[in-house]
Amino acid sequence: MILESGIMGFSINKDNYEKYKEVSRILFEEIFPPTYWAAKPPEAHPTNVLERWEREKPGIVKRALKEGLRDAVSMLEDCPPEVIKKIDQRLSAADLPSVSHLRSVVRDTLGKVLKRGQVKNLDEFYVVKEILDNVDSDLPALDRERLSKAMFEFEFGKSIK
Repeated sequence: MILESGIMGFSINKDNYEKYKEVSRILFEEIFPPTYWAAKPPEAHPTNVLERWEREKPGIVKRALKEGLRDAVSMLEDCPPEVIKKIDQRLSAADLPSVSHLRSVVRDTLGKVLKRGQVKNLDEFYVVKEILDNVDSDLPALDRERLSKAMFEFEFGKSIK
């Protein structure tokens, strides 16, 4: 299954919310080892947080899921290939989008910002920030410079020459 991705990242709505929540659950269960979750109270698991917010703060739950997904996808960069393979197997078995598809959502956003030379909204800002904060990324120096400039201009409303 390919879930729709919007202009900026993941387009989460009432029709696909449960699917994206399942993607998030799988990602967080596989990115962090079982011992990590065993040492935490059950209410700390991102899926349980979302379910509590569904009851207590329904107005922010889609945004929270979107941010959590973006964080989880960025964490995939540090996962060994065997973990990625296991995640892909679980996603496929649940008829959910692959890791490759999830990563492409982020790459597409970066491409759009680089092409325009401008960050248009907070969603794009946070995707760019996440990439720039990863000093180990294989982002070419020129692209890093252009993204930094676009992010600065969006954040401070000032043009950099």
